Amino acid sequence: MKRTAIILTTIVLATSLYAQKTNSYSFKIEKSGAGKPILLIPGLGCSGEVWNNVVEKLNSEYTCIVITLPGFAGQQPIDTDTCYLPKLADELNVFIANSFDSKPILIGHSLGGALAMMVAAQIPEKIEKLIIVDSYPDMVHALNPYAKEEEIITQAKLMRQMIENSVDSIFELQQRFAIQTMVSKPGLVEEILGWTLNSNRATIGQAMFELMTTDLRNQLPQIDVPMLVIGSWAGARDFGVTKEMVLTTFENQYANAPQCKILIAENAKHFIMLDEPDWFDLQVKSFLDAE
Repeated sequence: MKRTAIILTTIVLATSLYAQKTNSYSFKIEKSGAGKPILLIPGLGCSGEVWNNVVEKLNSEYTCIVITLPGFAGQQPIDTDTCYLPKLADELNVFIANSFDSKPILIGHSLGGALAMMVAAQIPEKIEKLIIVDSYPDMVHALNPYAKEEEIITQAKLMRQMIENSVDSIFELQQRFAIQTMVSKPGLVEEILGWTLNSNRATIGQAMFELMTTDLRNQLPQIDVPMLVIGSWAGARDFGVTKEMVLTTFENQYANAPQCKILIAENAKHFIMLDEPDWFDLQVKSFLDAE
């Protein structure tokens, strides 16, 4: 009886200490499972709940730490007057240094993928593996290789202004249309839209501005860890884009990554883990199991 009480007290204290540590960060942290740590980062305007199905498959073997970024899906925003992503990369570096006895695996979707690359480029010696889901190191040049810097900055500023200043009804229509091109199931469209509408507009605007004006290609050589990149093409199929064209774009974008494997989902749109979950889980497990 006494031994049981000691064990329970230890668990409560450990949980309390972990909560104290995680409460000091701007992002929301949810932890489950046991084993080697995996840090999962969602995309623009999304809740960490976007990873729920993935976590269910992983948390029997891994400790899953799911992030919801500040300003997204009801999470308290931070000051974005100067920057957003670099602040979060620095904060995640501190979190990783303070939280894990072993190297974590990073999984990031879209904006979360860009953030994961920024973190891994800064502290590659502290990262075990990296999984990037439908994210480019340089988003704009992936879509338009001939775009000039001044044009990109102008377009990014206009995008930020539109996001911040659109009336609510117009913003909702714009986001609904965009999300419908990113995920196949109608119910998921509504769920993702709900997260976006519950996000801070200024945060979304600044994050999009930074995504459009950031080029991480020259930082890829620093990420000398095993990297799996999973891309999608089904969302662009109706516009005459082929799977081979998308694969070539990913290969060009990640050419500087020392240990990079690229896979393209056959039927999924941008939210690959939601549209093609069985295939996605299989690829993730195979990559994680490989030595």
